[in-house]
Amino acid sequence: MSLTRTDELFLQAARMALEKGNLKLSLELATSMSADPDRKKWQEQFLSVLANAAIEKKAPEVAGEAIALIPSQSLKIPALQKLALYFFEAQDPLKAKELVDDVLKTINSIDEKTQQTLALLRLLPLVAKGNNELIPVIGEQIVKSINSIPSPDRTTDKTVVTNYVEKTLMPVTWQALPVFQALTERDENLALDLASRILVKEIRTSALLGVAIARLANARKTLNEKRLRLKSQD
Repeated sequence: MSLTRTDELFLQAARMALEKGNLKLSLELATSMSADPDRKKWQEQFLSVLANAAIEKKAPEVAGEAIALIPSQSLKIPALQKLALYFFEAQDPLKAKELVDDVLKTINSIDEKTQQTLALLRLLPLVAKGNNELIPVIGEQIVKSINSIPSPDRTTDKTVVTNYVEKTLMPVTWQALPVFQALTERDENLALDLASRILVKEIRTSALLGVAIARLANARKTLNEKRLRLKSQD
């Protein structure tokens, strides 16, 4: 797949405008490419780069326009999350929540359950930065998504089982541990309840390990604080 000469010139010009910090011109040039479906891959990849650059340059309007034109879920979701974080940090919780809602809609449109689960797990730490009301909602969705991931049985071909372990079990397990660890630091009861309702044994064990690590860290912190208070009284 290659770009036509005209599209290539538009893309080069868009890159030059981006390098010079002219974000709006860069967006205009990037969207001037032909409507040929074969060109859309190049366009959406550039729009993703442009959106991230706009957020870093504190130009959320341009970032939002660029993100709205990205059809790929895998590119759109991280960009939306980054823009939501920008508004959380800018103390604009209403706009941040609006963007988180957009992220959730996009995630829920993902048919493949493993990718949906991973996207939800990545979203939870972001939401925890500024919207406590959404934490249990997303937590419930995480459990539901994990429990709906199809798993092979003992009669399944070995290749299929290997693929399941490598493409589903390992990534979700690795992602679950730090997420549940962080969640426990905020709400231990919620984290424990959610983890205990995960049906996939390996993922449930990882989530519970995250809970245990956070509980141990909290216990150590409490003990150290108690020792410091006693020492100050001596």
